Amino acid sequence: MANPQLKLAQTLQGVAEGVGNIAADVGIVANMPALANANEMNAGIQQLLVQMREFREQMRQVQEQLGELRRQGSHLPVLLHNSTRGLDGRLAYPNDVDRENLPETRADLYHMDAMACRQAAAALALPALRGRSSMKRKRNQIAEYLGVKRME
Repeated sequence: MANPQLKLAQTLQGVAEGVGNIAADVGIVANMPALANANEMNAGIQQLLVQMREFREQMRQVQEQLGELRRQGSHLPVLLHNSTRGLDGRLAYPNDVDRENLPETRADLYHMDAMACRQAAAALALPALRGRSSMKRKRNQIAEYLGVKRME
């Protein structure tokens, strides 16, 4: 999507430069109508270029939001599955996650030590908790991400 927009922007920039060159060449003759029209056309093209840049930025933001919605949508089955698991029920994980260092059950999650919490948080790409975090807080972060009932 960016290539056609970029090509159009470059073409319009070339047209604007060409119009500017023509205006400069014709500028020798004072009060020439072609010069006024060329300047108006150049200003219009410059405004169009600014609007295209703004549109590209808006499209980038929309694409980021769509990516986040897709990620959340693909995570929904994991949340639904895990929310109904008992203490010994097998936990589900997103397909793209390496399960090597992750708890198999809710009971395993509640008994994780500091190293296991760090490894799980890294494997799940969870953000770092601010300040000193208790083990309960670390486990709850993982549980919340997985849709597991929080520890009380």
